[in-house]
Amino acid sequence: MDLTYYKSNSKDQIIPVPVSNAVGFSTFVTNAGEIENQGIEAILRATPIKNENFRWDITLNASYNKNEIISIREGIDEIVVGSQYGYAGSSVSLRLIEGEAYGNIFGSSYERTGADPQQYLFKSWAPSSYRG
Repeated sequence: MDLTYYKSNSKDQIIPVPVSNAVGFSTFVTNAGEIENQGIEAILRATPIKNENFRWDITLNASYNKNEIISIREGIDEIVVGSQYGYAGSSVSLRLIEGEAYGNIFGSSYERTGADPQQYLFKSWAPSSYRG
């Protein structure tokens, strides 16, 4: 059995940051932030059957990773890494926001009766959080 705990901070991430097209270009590349990854990984190996003519090895690997955007460049509230527009004006985007996880997907949603207008976290089947 192997068991590993890790925590790593990646600083000065090189990220293209969108800017106004009025300046003559759409993005500039800069050292824009710090991301922290921490988690645990476990590997279990076994050989349940072993004889002269046959060997059966089994490996089980399980892991858990949590990441957080610790900081982005001063003066920038968020960085839109990518976005896509869909049907009836809906949109989704991948944004880097301090305190959030890298890979969170933000999107628009229809207004629902009884919904809290301040809530932006929606439960979903997907591994990322959907935001509206």
